Amino acid sequence: MPETTQEHINQLIEGIKAVDFDDSGKVADFISEMVNVGITNPDILLGLLTHYHFAVRANSAAALGRIHPADATERLVPLTRDHNPRVRAKTIDALAELSPDQTPSPVILELVLSALEDKEDMVRAAAARAVGRLNIADRFDRLSALIRDSSWEVKRAAGRGLGRTDRIEAIPLALSLLDVDNDNLDWNCGDTLDVLGQKYDAAELRPLLEKIPPKNRRTALSTLGQYPNRPGPTAIRNLLSAIEREEVDSP
Repeated sequence: MPETTQEHINQLIEGIKAVDFDDSGKVADFISEMVNVGITNPDILLGLLTHYHFAVRANSAAALGRIHPADATERLVPLTRDHNPRVRAKTIDALAELSPDQTPSPVILELVLSALEDKEDMVRAAAARAVGRLNIADRFDRLSALIRDSSWEVKRAAGRGLGRTDRIEAIPLALSLLDVDNDNLDWNCGDTLDVLGQKYDAAELRPLLEKIPPKNRRTALSTLGQYPNRPGPTAIRNLLSAIEREEVDSP
C-alpha cells in the first residue's frame, strides 16, 4: 500500500481529472486506491459527483457508500436521475449502504422504490438488491414480484434477497428460477436455498414441496444436483426425490 502523503493525494486527484473519457478502468483504479490508502475526506469524493466522466461519478458514489459522510444522502439524490444507468445503479447501491441497521430513511426508501421502475435492467437490479438488503415492511411481497421481472439481473438480485427474508414461502419461488437456463441465477438461488433449506425441517418443508407441479419438481431435482456439498439444497433435493418416488409407486 503506498504511503499516504499530500503529494500522493494530489497525484491521484490530478490523475482523475486528466483521465481519458473512455478509460473507465483507470478511473475505478484511482478512486479505489484513494479509499484503500485511507483518503476518506468526503469533500474530495463529493466534488467528483458532478464530473463529466460517468465512471468518475459512478465510482465516487460507490465510495461514498463505503465511508458514510454525514451529508452523503443529500448529495447523492441528484445522481439517481443521472442520464447514465451505471451511475444510477451505483448510487442506489450506495444509498442502501448508508442506511444504519439496514433501516432506510423515508428519502432513501422512496428513491429505492422509484428505481424499481427504471427502464434499465442494471438500475432495477440495484434496487432489487437494496430491497433484499433493507428492512422494508413489504420486502417479501416486493421480492416475490421482482422474480417475474423480464431481466435475469433483477431476478438474480431478487432470488438472493429472498434468502434474507427467512420466509419458507421463498423456497418455491427460488426453485422456480431454476427453470431459467442461466448459471448466474442458479448459483444465487443456491445461496437462498442453502439458507432456507437449513432453517426449516422436513416436516415443514414437505407440504410446501408437494404443491410444486411435477414438471417443475423434476427441473429442480436436476438443477439442485450441482450443489452436492451444500446442506440446504441437498435437504430439499432429498425431499423432492422422496416425493417423486412416492408418486411413481402410488397405484
